[in-house]
Amino acid sequence: MDNKELKQYFELNCKPSASERSGQKLGPEYECLVLIPDRKDASGQSYRPLGMDEQEGVPGVLRRFQEIGAMRGEVWEGKFEGENLIGLQNQEGASITIEPGGQIELSDQPMDHLSQVETSIRNFVRDLKESIRSIHGRLLFLGAQPLFDLDAIALSPKKRYRIMYRHMPEVGSLGQWMMKATAGTQLSLDYASLEDLERKFRVLCRLSPFLTAIFSNSPLHLGKPSGYKSFRSHIWQNTDGTRSGIPGAFIRKDFTIEDYIDWALLASPYHLNRQGEIHELMDHSFRNLMDGSYPQIKTDFEDWKDHLGMLFPEIRIKNIIEIRSIDTLNPEYVLAVPALLQALIYDESVFGKLESMMMDLPENEFPWYQQVAARDGLAGQVNQINFSQFAKKLMEMALESLTLSEGCRLALFFDRYTRHGLSPADLVLERFYSADENPLKWIHKELQSDEEKQSSFINFPCDVDEHPTSWVSH
Repeated sequence: MDNKELKQYFELNCKPSASERSGQKLGPEYECLVLIPDRKDASGQSYRPLGMDEQEGVPGVLRRFQEIGAMRGEVWEGKFEGENLIGLQNQEGASITIEPGGQIELSDQPMDHLSQVETSIRNFVRDLKESIRSIHGRLLFLGAQPLFDLDAIALSPKKRYRIMYRHMPEVGSLGQWMMKATAGTQLSLDYASLEDLERKFRVLCRLSPFLTAIFSNSPLHLGKPSGYKSFRSHIWQNTDGTRSGIPGAFIRKDFTIEDYIDWALLASPYHLNRQGEIHELMDHSFRNLMDGSYPQIKTDFEDWKDHLGMLFPEIRIKNIIEIRSIDTLNPEYVLAVPALLQALIYDESVFGKLESMMMDLPENEFPWYQQVAARDGLAGQVNQINFSQFAKKLMEMALESLTLSEGCRLALFFDRYTRHGLSPADLVLERFYSADENPLKWIHKELQSDEEKQSSFINFPCDVDEHPTSWVSH
């Protein structure tokens, strides 16, 4: 293979239909943490992370999810690695996957409308809540595990995760935390052509720190404030500099897909599978493998496809553009993410304004934006850029282009948080301090509150009549 062949992967995945609104898809991915009661605690106030044991751990939850789906007429097929049940998939293209530390993720098929995304997430939360009921489990929607250290979080038996986990300390200080303790909200968007891909990608890379700040939702670590509004983002910034972050080439005005290919070739595959034999390849870049530095392996197109999925930049390019810079959010607010990005990226009139705003920002300030977003959220400021004011402008641009039904969840988020210069992390901290900075007291109240919010989200779709008159009148 050569670079021209590698580029063909992106050319083949261009979707000309994405140039028109009717062909623009939204692909949601949504992760959450699961806590279950700690049997060692007689008070019943303590919890532990969901483990990997057969009945009260991940396999049991997945099997119950299958059973609940079957009662609704939905068929979820198990995905196995050896004897280990590691996920589920249905015929429509949705999957339930398990992240390395037992985080449970919905990855759904690309969808046409925000209403479909909302239905998908509502059904996922409903069925997952029911699947953990028998073990008295609770769903926790924060971007990073707030209480437990690495030893308290079980590692998935999946072979790839075991290889990655061993390797992480060699390339960054927090990579093992990324694997076991983080949860995100992701969205994939289509590209109509290579030119469309390049244009969207460089704008999204520049937008990424502001998305982190707006939706920051992981301020606690080991039972106390971490000093970061998005500790998850801080973790990712210290995971692996060869495959994560926002490389400088990605935000340049002359970025091309060749820059992404060159960057991807410098990273190593964690491993490649050849007829059941696992070759661990952390000491070899993908370019080295293409050049024959490891004679046992001859790379092919499928290897390139798999390799692209094992890179972790804030914005990732595969057969879609994947936005990965956002903490997971409570269900009642998570729909703000696809609503905001649909308006900013898919509406050409809005995107043109966004592009002008983002491309005017100095390239040399972006490393600071990323660090400040993680630390300060919307309280951040870098030189003349006030994150709170910038975020309000982004939100208002998006809301002006959306119909009432499309903008419902975004408006609710805006009026709860962004309008006031707040992100979800600010209110998490407020609740933590009101619990006397006692992590057990806080988590007990947090889970009770989340239970009520999740039930409300499941049972009551967004109502445009709830909107403040200031937005309805637009």
